[in-house]
Amino acid sequence: MFWEPVTFKVDDCLHWQVGPCRLWVRRTEDEWQFAIQRDGDSGLVTAQAQEAPPGVAWIRWAAITDDYTFRVLPVMPDRPVIVRPDSAYSLPPESDSHFYVSIPVWLRLCTGSEGNNILRDEPVSVLSNSWFGDSMEGHLCYALKTTARRSSRQLRLLPHLAACRVHIRNRSERVLAFERLCIHTAHLRIYRDDKRFWTNQVEVTYGGEIQPDAIHYTGAPKPAGDAKVITEARQPVKQGIFRKSFADLRSFVRV
Repeated sequence: MFWEPVTFKVDDCLHWQVGPCRLWVRRTEDEWQFAIQRDGDSGLVTAQAQEAPPGVAWIRWAAITDDYTFRVLPVMPDRPVIVRPDSAYSLPPESDSHFYVSIPVWLRLCTGSEGNNILRDEPVSVLSNSWFGDSMEGHLCYALKTTARRSSRQLRLLPHLAACRVHIRNRSERVLAFERLCIHTAHLRIYRDDKRFWTNQVEVTYGGEIQPDAIHYTGAPKPAGDAKVITEARQPVKQGIFRKSFADLRSFVRV
């Protein structure tokens, strides 16, 4: 598995590929050096000895310890993501529904067998910026290129995508009609079963237009089976939070 620790020797250069992102890591006596390319292909390569192609830009980090162990860990994006259903979706009062969303992971580059020394985070694929909210209040987010699906079987099975199940409860007296859904990825763990990455389930309760939505983060959803935690959330939460999660087209402004 690509997230397992790897021990380098001086002047080793190893290559990883996760989805469209290709990573080369070199260890000198006193530096870690990284080169990254995103070529659009979707593959999976783990720590193969390979020199980087000529002309790539190298990023250099001072090696602050004599530890030659390196890890590449999957993490969630560093901002919320916006996803849309295939078409505008309406949920009647006192009803429930759910969606499955594919979220591209980021790669956390770190040293030490436990990955305790974080060097940097890199997106596997570059997403466009979007604004969720209105002109007075909102969040800078990433816009997902894929749409929300009603079944996990409809999601693409690719090595850089994590499946997130979002359960929605409409507990208001009005129809919940929305075209955009905001998922706060900072609170999501990453799990792994024998086929794919998963996140913990997101449960969103809509109480009305003027109220923030109650959001809870549970464990891995049932379709994930006995999936194991690979990485913790950027910002773990023990209790629910309250934030706006839905928007129709009028409140969605693209940056």
